[in-house]
Amino acid sequence: MIRKDQQEDKEVKKKKEESQNYIIGLMALLYSDTIKHLSAKFGQEVIDEARKAFIDSMVNDARKAFQNKKDKSLKSFLDWLLSGLTEGHEYEVVESKEDSVKFRFTKCPWAEYFIKIGNPEIGKFFCLADEPLAKAFNEKINFKRTMTIMDGDKYCNHHYFIDSEEKTY
Repeated sequence: MIRKDQQEDKEVKKKKEESQNYIIGLMALLYSDTIKHLSAKFGQEVIDEARKAFIDSMVNDARKAFQNKKDKSLKSFLDWLLSGLTEGHEYEVVESKEDSVKFRFTKCPWAEYFIKIGNPEIGKFFCLADEPLAKAFNEKINFKRTMTIMDGDKYCNHHYFIDSEEKTY
C-alpha cells in the first residue's frame, strides 16, 4: 500500500519532470528557430559563431561558479556536474576510480528535444561544452567521448580522467 506522502512525492516529482521537459523543449525550439532564421539570412557562419558564443558563455558562467571551489579534484568536478546539470538524464557509472570515471548516459532530454525538432546539429552545442567545462574547472581534467545520443547513438559515453595517456573504452 502506498502511503499518502509517498503518493505526493511521486506527484511532485512528476510535475517537476513535466515542467522541466516543457522548459527544455521550449528552449530547444526557440534556440533552434533563432539560429536557423539567422543562418538563412546571414549564412552558415552564424551557426559557427552561435556554437562558439554558446560554449564561451557556458564556460565563463561556470568559471564564476568555480572561483570559490577550493577542491579542484575530479570528484569535486563530478559532484558539481551531477548536482544539477544532469537533471532529467539517465546514466550509470561504468568505472569509478580516483583518476578516472566513465559514465554511460542512456537518456538526455536535450537530445530528445533537439532530435524531435530536427536540429541535433544545434543541440550538439551542449555536448561540445563538456570538455571545455571540465578544463575550466581544472586544466588537468581530460574528457573523451566517442558516442552521443545527439548523433543518433544509443548512449553517450563520457570519460573524465586525469592524466595524459589516451584512454579507451
